[in-house]
Amino acid sequence: TTEIYTLSLHDALPISNPLQITCDKFITNSDTLVSIVKVHNPTSQVQTIYVDPIVDFGAPLEYWDVKTSSGLIVREDGDISGREPRSLSLEGRKELLGQALALRFRYAVVDDPPRPLKVAGASQGRTASFGGFARPVLDQPSSLHQLFGHHIQPGKTKVFKAALEIRPEKEPSRIDSVLKPATDRSLVIKSEDQDARDLVAGQVRDTQSWFDGNLAYFDCSDPFIRKMYYHRAYVLRKNMVDPKLGRMQWPTQSEGRWRSTWYPNVISYGGGHQVREARWLRDPKYWQGHLKTWAENEKADGVYPSHVTLAGPAGGQYTDWITSTAWEGQLVHPDDEFLSQVVDKLAANVRGWQKVYDPDGDGLLMVDSHWWTGMEYQPSFFFFSDYKTSKDFYQPARQVSLERVDLTAYNYGNALAVARIYRRLGQSGNAEEFDRLAAKIAAAVLKKMWRPERQYFLSLRADDKAVADVKEVIGVYPFYFGMVPWGKGYESAWSSIIDPRQFWTKWPVASVSQECPAFSQKVWPGDGRAMGCMWNGPTWPHANSLVMTAMARTLRATRDHKVASSPLERKHLWDLFASFTKAQFRNQDLLYPW
Repeated sequence: TTEIYTLSLHDALPISNPLQITCDKFITNSDTLVSIVKVHNPTSQVQTIYVDPIVDFGAPLEYWDVKTSSGLIVREDGDISGREPRSLSLEGRKELLGQALALRFRYAVVDDPPRPLKVAGASQGRTASFGGFARPVLDQPSSLHQLFGHHIQPGKTKVFKAALEIRPEKEPSRIDSVLKPATDRSLVIKSEDQDARDLVAGQVRDTQSWFDGNLAYFDCSDPFIRKMYYHRAYVLRKNMVDPKLGRMQWPTQSEGRWRSTWYPNVISYGGGHQVREARWLRDPKYWQGHLKTWAENEKADGVYPSHVTLAGPAGGQYTDWITSTAWEGQLVHPDDEFLSQVVDKLAANVRGWQKVYDPDGDGLLMVDSHWWTGMEYQPSFFFFSDYKTSKDFYQPARQVSLERVDLTAYNYGNALAVARIYRRLGQSGNAEEFDRLAAKIAAAVLKKMWRPERQYFLSLRADDKAVADVKEVIGVYPFYFGMVPWGKGYESAWSSIIDPRQFWTKWPVASVSQECPAFSQKVWPGDGRAMGCMWNGPTWPHANSLVMTAMARTLRATRDHKVASSPLERKHLWDLFASFTKAQFRNQDLLYPW
């Protein structure tokens, strides 16, 4: 089922249906959506099933179909020759976001193996939608629907195939390369004229070819790490979208494609992770396309929206570091022409964050709700309410705006990346602007957010700079961007992270220190309620990905600068990496990566 078409199965059998039915659905390399239903009859009797393609383009369509003889059907009002639907073609036109689109649907029924078929009829015409062959008459008192049954002989199989293509009207169609229904040009449809191609096997070959062409080979002695490497590549590939429509003209990434109205969107929250992963693919169009999608869909203030739609930027925002990844992408795929296309947009993003969310101009960025951090229920937002929530559980009892370590660190990284890009492009004046901004942000973080008595970076209440005295995992995010001067004592923040009494839980790293009164990995303490995304103790892959990069940067820097006082050791990074990897397998079963 999609929002445009459905393959509806209804049979003439009791509930204990003996037919064996398997289904596949996928998108081909040519951006054609394919559905395949394979029905096998394991019994010793002929079985009948009705399969109806139901299609609604939301616009008038033209159709033509072919039916073949399926034998004599005995009815109370007289015997009649059955007409088994064998193929259907639909075509329509529709305008979306000012662009003319061609919609094409193909449907075919093939015996496995194919056999010669005698044409019993064909029809064509125009209609608002296609409601199926048998379904329109299924509920009528007559047995007219029996005409359109698919009769499956003992031990035999029928394959029902559907393909949908939506393309700009001026773009050539490619749907026939995927599925080509039989026509009625002769009274008999020969076996070789039927499209019996194994589309699933073809999809497997094409998909493997994509991985072979884009992904570096990897192997190691740890089966969990090896499996997760390829699983991450699979997830990256699965969540790619490239509609070339409206405001989404480039390859980009959704957050997920499971049954949800939210996660299939192109969401800014994890955009930084996605660019960093996609940059390792051989074809740079994937990381560049994702970054360009954001650069071309800034809100009016320059900040990236919570998500991008075909119509453009949506409302809201998440804390993100997407702009910083432009520099990391070009380290793998140097491309000055691409950088010159996006750098001014990236600069506008950095300026937008500072203009809108640094009202007092001190360099520290303000967040007025835990919701748009994407890390809901972080205790720092509830600190000034004695960790009490509002009656509806959506906010702290007393609303508060915080100058946050995470968002401030992100925009430091963003500013640094823009400065480097401008300098690479020979625009030293622009580079100096963002160098100064990065220096200003770093100085403010070190002066105001570093708390020597706690040996940690903490967020502040925006209106009076009171400390939100809660150690959260974001307290080490400044290390991710190399914001801290090495060998000056700031490395001691890692002591809290690796302390089993604080962040180093059974599955580290916890989202908040266990010393916090609001710490729990199940509910909100003293309240008993919980939401689906709680950051008052649970461990999250989003944070761990940032923490491990911060760890690696710290280890390299303390080695290069010969810092002997750092509590962080290579074993800590390895232990977290191993734990983080295994946590992404259901019950640590190698067969079931999340």
